[in-house]
Amino acid sequence: MRHKARDTALSALTLMLSACAGPVYLGKYAYAEGWREAVVTEIGPHESLDRAWKDCAGAPAEGPFARVRFQYGRNLYTMIVAVPKGVSLEPGESVLVNSNDCRAGLVVAGSG
Repeated sequence: MRHKARDTALSALTLMLSACAGPVYLGKYAYAEGWREAVVTEIGPHESLDRAWKDCAGAPAEGPFARVRFQYGRNLYTMIVAVPKGVSLEPGESVLVNSNDCRAGLVVAGSG
C-alpha cells in the first residue's frame, strides 16, 4: 500500500512538471525557448508594415518582411520578421517565430 501511494505521487509530480515544459512544435521548436505559433497578417517592405510589439528587421533591412500575430497567455503580440529567401507567404498562413530571439527567424508551420 505504501508503494502505491508513492508511485501515485511520483506520477502526479511527473505529469505536473511535464505540463510546465509546454509544447514542442515540429519536434524541435520548444515553447519554453520562445517559439510561438503565429499567423501572418502582412507581408511587404519594412516601411510599409504597421508597427509591432517587436521589430526584428535589423539593419541593413532587406525584405520582404512579415508582420505576424501570436498569443502569449491572454495577450496578443505582433512581431516583424524577415521572410527567408525562397519562401512565399500569404496573409493568414501559420508560421513559427521565436519571441525571444530575432536571429531565429521565421519557420513555416509544417515545414519541419
